[in-house]
Amino acid sequence: MKKGILKKLFACMLSATVATVSFPAETGFETKAAEFSEQGYQDGLDWELWYSYDGQGTGEMELTGNGGFIAEWNDVQEYMARTGIKWDLKADTPSYANKYYEWEENGNIIVNYDVDYRPEGCSTLCAFGYGGYQVDFQFYIVENYSDWDPAETIEYVDDIEVDGITYDVYKSGFHDISGITYKTYYSVRRDDDKSSSGAINVTGHFDEWKKLELTVPDSIQEVSLLVYGFDSTGYAEVKKNYITIDGKPVNKNRKNLTNQK
Repeated sequence: MKKGILKKLFACMLSATVATVSFPAETGFETKAAEFSEQGYQDGLDWELWYSYDGQGTGEMELTGNGGFIAEWNDVQEYMARTGIKWDLKADTPSYANKYYEWEENGNIIVNYDVDYRPEGCSTLCAFGYGGYQVDFQFYIVENYSDWDPAETIEYVDDIEVDGITYDVYKSGFHDISGITYKTYYSVRRDDDKSSSGAINVTGHFDEWKKLELTVPDSIQEVSLLVYGFDSTGYAEVKKNYITIDGKPVNKNRKNLTNQK
């Protein structure tokens, strides 16, 4: 994953980490790794756990199948658990060139979700993704959050409406460890309309951001449902994380994706 993806937003410092990943009982195994990242593939979707801490605290992610998972973190600096689509490396290009998905040529990307979301402290529940074929780009469509005021740290752009829901749009940028600058956009539901269940029309947000003259690449490399915590403790059970592209389900069978590049 892109390390420090919220570094500009929260000015956090990354440190040594310990990750615990639990798999459904039918897989017959469990892994515990003393490293900052664990990732894998299940039921047609990619999953990833990453967290940092200052010598104490714990972070866990239990996969429950078909895009669902349980996220639990306790007194950690930064915690991220997500499940979604990552487009793989292309076989006919150099190893550094990632496969990408041209969203404008295909139907809407929809993330249908239902989460028992119980953070204590700073946290967000959002759709997350990035692109990098033409523009180094990251996005967050924030459906629910706790103890977070984006206006204090990032630049407000305007408000938009997607599927009848009003979101405030913010933008920022940051340099990763290789010196690349990423454009980062946020759509944030307003306080009185926060939600832990519903449908996120990812493509609809891209369209609205372009109307605001924000630079959105033609292609993307990931769309995931993300549970994020910063200097906090929390619990979230993702009971539904069902992704469709042009109305076709992605869960279980990656072949349902159309027009991969």
